[in-house]
Amino acid sequence: DILFPKKPVQFHYVNPSVPCERTGGFDVIYHYENIESKEFYAQNSVAAYLNNKYAAFIDNLDESTNGKVLVVGDSFLILVAPFLAQSVKRVEYLSLDYFDGSLEAYIKQNGPYDACLVLFYTGDLADRIDFTSHQDMFDFR
Repeated sequence: DILFPKKPVQFHYVNPSVPCERTGGFDVIYHYENIESKEFYAQNSVAAYLNNKYAAFIDNLDESTNGKVLVVGDSFLILVAPFLAQSVKRVEYLSLDYFDGSLEAYIKQNGPYDACLVLFYTGDLADRIDFTSHQDMFDFR
């Protein structure tokens, strides 16, 4: 089943990498064509959320919301971003699995942000981080 929030929302969703631009309820973030085949073991079901692409934004059209949040991470962030967007004016997300630009340049060009969330599935990072030198980009200790 696809999850929908109980509270109605109005989103403006833009994903230039697809390209895709939609305005409407919460369901604008879903790409149903990615789950229609029902081949659950042969497909990436996460692709139903935001088309599993690396950079996009969601504007909450509710006048009472405010705040701009940048979410950086891996594919895990794709599941979190639309639900976070219910509470703030704008959520921008960058999946570092696919984004090969400069994160610093992106923030300078598109900021400022009220908050930045870093979301990674630690199981994927455990074997890629050098915990001996404390110099690794993902060594957050």
